[in-house]
Amino acid sequence: MAVKTDEQKNLKDALSRLSYRQTWTLCVSALRNMRRPGTGDPASTVRFDIGTLQQNLYPLLRQQLAIDGSMKFAPLSDALQYEHGAHVLAFLLWLERSGLAYHLGRSGNANYVDWIRLLPAGLKFFAGSDDASPYAPDWIDRVKRNCAGITDEITSALEDAVACFEHGLNRPAIGLLGVALEAAMIELFDLMSGTYGVPMTPNKPQKAGEYINAIRSGIDARIQSSDAEYKERRASVRRACDFADDLRLRRNQASHPMGASFDDASEVEELFLSMARKLPHLWLLH
Repeated sequence: MAVKTDEQKNLKDALSRLSYRQTWTLCVSALRNMRRPGTGDPASTVRFDIGTLQQNLYPLLRQQLAIDGSMKFAPLSDALQYEHGAHVLAFLLWLERSGLAYHLGRSGNANYVDWIRLLPAGLKFFAGSDDASPYAPDWIDRVKRNCAGITDEITSALEDAVACFEHGLNRPAIGLLGVALEAAMIELFDLMSGTYGVPMTPNKPQKAGEYINAIRSGIDARIQSSDAEYKERRASVRRACDFADDLRLRRNQASHPMGASFDDASEVEELFLSMARKLPHLWLLH
């Protein structure tokens, strides 16, 4: 199917210049602009149509690509029928797959979807602005920015954890978060004991809990100063170690048939939030 009008061509040219990640980021920003207090009526956007998404997306699209505001675009629903609309369509599929929204369509309509109904997780995510959420498009990039030199082994486990979470696989998501944090602990222990010569107890840890205890024992020697700033750094690292221990216990439950429940997606999301916030504190030891 070929585009026929100037408006269709303009939209094709614009959307074709964006990667999926860029499109995803713009769509998330559009929905957040639509939902945030002060920029509209959140209650009226629990259920909305593609036109409402378009209304909030097109200004961001023009800004991203430095396109003159006078240039006209075809309706966003039109793009979903063409290859250049594939990234937007993939975003809509991600919304539903991640449990953020449900699509409502009418039989016989050419459009993929007529209405989008935000679910509780979507209402929470799009009404906020916290990029520590695993639903944020750049969650992994945020971790990398805040943890300079983080290894591929750690980020690979985190990427797999996010993928599991997006598909509602809470148990493996928790397990992989634990794997990533254990890998981080081993990396930090090796660096502290080898490069920095920090004495730690135990000096030859074998299990995740032992690595956590060893690193906790070496915090004062690694971050030395009586200044208030350094005291707070040490305190933040200790709090991060406490989180690591809590996640270790939850990971153990996820790995063994202990009767624990993993049905609460909000609990798993909180673990991702804590990981994004606590891992950079641990990385102060790096």
